[in-house]
Amino acid sequence: MKKVLTMISVFLGLSVYAQSVDMAAYNTVIKQLGIHKQAIDTQFYTEKILPNDKSTWVMVFAEIAKDNEEEKGTTEYSAYIVLYDLNNKKIKAFYKEKNKWLSDRNDMQISRIWIDTGLFVLTEGVRAFGIRVESYHNGFDYVEDTDFELFVYRNNNLDRVLSNYPLGFVHKTPTNGDENDCAPSDSRKSMFSMSKNKTNGYYDIIDTITQEEITYDTNCKKRMKKTKETKTLKYNGKEYKY
Repeated sequence: MKKVLTMISVFLGLSVYAQSVDMAAYNTVIKQLGIHKQAIDTQFYTEKILPNDKSTWVMVFAEIAKDNEEEKGTTEYSAYIVLYDLNNKKIKAFYKEKNKWLSDRNDMQISRIWIDTGLFVLTEGVRAFGIRVESYHNGFDYVEDTDFELFVYRNNNLDRVLSNYPLGFVHKTPTNGDENDCAPSDSRKSMFSMSKNKTNGYYDIIDTITQEEITYDTNCKKRMKKTKETKTLKYNGKEYKY
């Protein structure tokens, strides 16, 4: 599935990138993956040490796809999710998906890609980590969107066990073209917790969804409606599904 990205300031991206990256590990990984350094968009690079395994580093790369580079203001990216062994200086496992993300200057734009190391304990001794992609569109309507995926290291492989899950959104519609006016909005936010029940060997995931709708009367008096619902994701032997 393609996700939408934007081209942020190259100077800013490279400045932050240079300050935060272990360049020796970075260069080792891209060499082992066979990625050309010039093909990596460093603005979207992120990394994090796993809290349950201090010798393992998660690294996320966005590689510019050669067959669609800068076509009509859009760029497609292939995604690399990498587990790097800090002790042995090599890749433990990686997940690759071609043409996963899309940068479109006239559509949804990325604000952040980050690694979520929450307590996603799937079963005894097995802990997953997440990748969040946050994007936005700042047209007449303002929209924020967050998609989420879960990955787990098992049997010497890095497997995706939850794909393209809509974790939340915000939608705001300005009135009279003024974004500071009493603009109605609606939002949805998910909060994960692990159930005590298992399906096919993995704990179920409980998603508590909070939906909020804000409207205004003719005097700009705010009205809020908040609802909650709960959904359960179960492991089908390959991925989590409703």
